[in-house]
Amino acid sequence: MGIVNALKSIRALKKSSAFTSLDKLQATFAVYRTEGLFYDDLIPEENEIVQEALRRLTPQQQADRLFRIRRALSLSLKKTSLPSNEWTTAEQDVPYLQPVLAKVESEIETKFNFENLTSIPPALLARNKSS
Repeated sequence: MGIVNALKSIRALKKSSAFTSLDKLQATFAVYRTEGLFYDDLIPEENEIVQEALRRLTPQQQADRLFRIRRALSLSLKKTSLPSNEWTTAEQDVPYLQPVLAKVESEIETKFNFENLTSIPPALLARNKSS
């Protein structure tokens, strides 16, 4: 039950107006864009849910992500950044991992609810006249 409540809390936080405002402000001052990264490249990979989402990306998306992260690490070690014409723009910085993460989270929640179903809810019984 803990993981489902945690997922619901995270979703509620992401939809709050304060989070949205901070997200827009952060995007304005985003240093990661000067290194050619996308916002979704910053999501840590230690979580099992994120690892599953990464596994579901296309091979091209996986390769592009790895290239951007390696290039950013190299730039960081050299204490430099990309030329301004190679920075990631707001138009390029589209979520590619977040939709997959949402789907994985939804599947986990559905599986958890199904596994913990002890009886058929009355609303479903009323809908399904064949029972």
